[in-house]
Amino acid sequence: MEVVVGVDLGGTKISAALVDESGNIVADVRCHTQVEKGREFVIEQLTKTVGELFERAEGLGKRVLAIGIGSPGIIDPDSGVVVKAAVNLPQWEGISLKRIFEERFNVVAFADNDVNVMALGESLFGVAKGLKNVIFIAIGTGIGGGIVVDGKLYHGSTFTAGEIGHMTILPEGPKCACGNYGCLEALASGPSIARRAKEYIAKGVATSLSELVDDEITCEHVAKAASKGDALCRRLLEEAGRYIGVAVASLMNVLNPDCVVIGGGVAQAGEILLTPIRHEVALRAISPAPVLQSLLRENAGEIGAAALAFSKLAEKD
Repeated sequence: MEVVVGVDLGGTKISAALVDESGNIVADVRCHTQVEKGREFVIEQLTKTVGELFERAEGLGKRVLAIGIGSPGIIDPDSGVVVKAAVNLPQWEGISLKRIFEERFNVVAFADNDVNVMALGESLFGVAKGLKNVIFIAIGTGIGGGIVVDGKLYHGSTFTAGEIGHMTILPEGPKCACGNYGCLEALASGPSIARRAKEYIAKGVATSLSELVDDEITCEHVAKAASKGDALCRRLLEEAGRYIGVAVASLMNVLNPDCVVIGGGVAQAGEILLTPIRHEVALRAISPAPVLQSLLRENAGEIGAAALAFSKLAEKD
């Protein structure tokens, strides 16, 4: 049986898996990235993790066909070079992920942006399986996106397509980390939702979150409290959902996708977040498409990277 290795490189952890042609994880390995120890250490962590999977594949009698890598930052998908490094991996600019893995393991390797590969994973193995035109939005610490058109990732002329988090939603809104004002990421990411909760608590608005120390409040706390009926927390998630819905409707009007998939940690809030997204889409989109929750969830990174490898191998045949 033939498999590929899918690698999800993150600022805090590395997740990698052997994945079969149906998108099933056969074996997986995780380790801490430890960015503070420098680039060469992280490269060693990556190759050690993948090497362990090659050993496990051999023990299981499976042949590894290729390696797919999903990485933060702007990636040239042809060369596998990190064109612009992400904030959480600042030393990676100019590194060819493709070359590192091909030289070390003597199999073909492919690399792309981490959210791009998640989009491909959902379209090949996830909730959008069988659909050709898919938008994936990952909502977590930041907000990123991936666009699949006619079954292939769309990168744009300089590989920056899918920066959905930096669509301007409120021109006079809060300042984003990118320097702009009113970006979707500044309004509806996990930290933005937590920030709003703290602002309301400071104003004396009643909420169960008042029992927590200010610095401890996260979006996860907001979602958990909302699921238990906390009125403020429900309002915060519904507000974020409306902003996301405005962005999604605009994307639908431009790209006319078969569906939009919502993933990332904040998406685990479920219908409290998804219902207002769908409401805004129904109001604003010319041709509304289904808004679906990610099926791959916490495995979206490694399965997505595997999907990249399988799709590239298919192109070569």
